[in-house]
Amino acid sequence: GALFSEDQGTLNQYPGGKAGPYVVPDGVEVIDHWAFMGCTNLTGLALPNSLTEINSRAYEGCLGLTSLVVPADVETIREAAFENCDNLTNIFFLGNAPLCENDIFGGMMTGLIPGTVYRIASASGWPDDQPGEDEYWNGLPVLVWQVSVLRVDPTSATIGPEADTLDFDVDN
Repeated sequence: GALFSEDQGTLNQYPGGKAGPYVVPDGVEVIDHWAFMGCTNLTGLALPNSLTEINSRAYEGCLGLTSLVVPADVETIREAAFENCDNLTNIFFLGNAPLCENDIFGGMMTGLIPGTVYRIASASGWPDDQPGEDEYWNGLPVLVWQVSVLRVDPTSATIGPEADTLDFDVDN
C-alpha cells in the first residue's frame, strides 16, 4: 500500500503499478514530492479536506487521471505537481486560489491538452476576481463552478466534460 510519514500527516509514496482509484486518508496534510509519480494506472483520486500542500512532481505522469477536485484548505501547490498528466482536463478547486510555484501543470502547457480550472464563486485570489485581468491561471482558463454538495462518495464521483456538470452518489 501507500507509504506515510510516522505521524501519518504526509503521504510519501504510492505504489506505481497499482490500478484504479485511490482515496487519500483523512488526516493527510501533505502529498510529498514524487509521491504518485508515474502512476499511469491511477484512474481516480479523492483528496481529504485535511490536505494543505501538494509538493513538486507529486502526480507527474499520472496519465489515468482525467479530473481532480482540490479541497478548500489546499494553500500551496509546488512546481510541476501535475506535469505530464496529459489526460487531466478538469481541475475543480473548492477554495481560494492556492499559492503556486510556476508551471504546476507542466506538459499541459503545450496547448495540446484542453485543461480547464473550475473555481467556486465565493473563492478569492483567482485571476477573474479583478476587472480586466486575464482569466487564466497557470496557463489554463478559469471558469466559475456553482456547487452546493455537502457530501460526496469519492469512489463514485465523476466529473463530466461540460462546465456545469458533476455526477455523484450522495451518502445520506
